[in-house]
Amino acid sequence: MRDRRRAASIAPNLIWRAAETLWRSLRRSGPVRDVVVQLEKQIPLQAGLGGGSADAAAALMALAHAWRVPMKPSQLTDVAAHIGADVPFFLSGGTALGLGRGEEIYPLADLPRHWIVLLIPGFGVSTSEAYGWARRRARTVAGAAGGAARPRSVAVARRADDQRPGGADRASSPGD
Repeated sequence: MRDRRRAASIAPNLIWRAAETLWRSLRRSGPVRDVVVQLEKQIPLQAGLGGGSADAAAALMALAHAWRVPMKPSQLTDVAAHIGADVPFFLSGGTALGLGRGEEIYPLADLPRHWIVLLIPGFGVSTSEAYGWARRRARTVAGAAGGAARPRSVAVARRADDQRPGGADRASSPGD
């Protein structure tokens, strides 16, 4: 690292954690060397879009290549899982379903191009905070419904599916 002060300032970043995790997994001693990181974010920070995890996944692939370390995809996935639960997801690319803590990834057909509206509050939310809020809300909803409530995202997805051509005659399930 050229500038130790700069290295200290980016240490909490997931890119730096990726470098350190890969370095240790290669059984290299001492601090990470021969790495300069310059990051230009194109998406909002702490917006729940996986930007930090995507950066970490890209860093893992780039560093493995730069350090000339031949790694199988499964090995890279194992290293990625030590950085964050969703980092392995960003190694595969494309549309996919991630299950478990993010270690189970199943490719899906890409969606057609479409517009989305992204509303970002004036404050950041860490991924762990967001999932904590979602878990507490799901428990509250399940408790109020006698434990039989489905997660809201499933109901929303099902409603959207009912709007597709040919879906109008589809019967809604209870709670929709």
